Amino acid sequence: MHMKRTILMIDDEPEYCEILRMRLEAHGFNVVTAPDGAKGLKEALLQPPDLILLDIMLPGLDGGDIAHRLRSEPPLSKIPVLFLTAAISAEEAERDWGRTEERMLSKTMDSEALLRRIQETLEPKVTAHHARNSPNKTADL
Repeated sequence: MHMKRTILMIDDEPEYCEILRMRLEAHGFNVVTAPDGAKGLKEALLQPPDLILLDIMLPGLDGGDIAHRLRSEPPLSKIPVLFLTAAISAEEAERDWGRTEERMLSKTMDSEALLRRIQETLEPKVTAHHARNSPNKTADL
């Protein structure tokens, strides 16, 4: 039986969280949301997720501070973090993907591109192999 992957989304925009949560759940993910960094850290420690989607601009602790704290907690240090931001365009996010250690996703990305990046992050070897051997070069989501 295939286990659902859990994504923790730390974001203070409830409408965005709800839309993205529904899209991710429709693709088989279990999604937990937290409206701020403190609650996100608490949730991550309580039930470590497979991936964290982290808004950069949050009230109180910003995304960079939260990421630093996540990396300093041994049970959480290896969990991949993808930063969400409205400060860059979808095109900039695509162009810069993989150029730095910090993985940025634009909040304006279409859901297929976002899902592809999540899948690549959770299963990099499987996705790369599939992309090389797929006639249309896109992973099935």
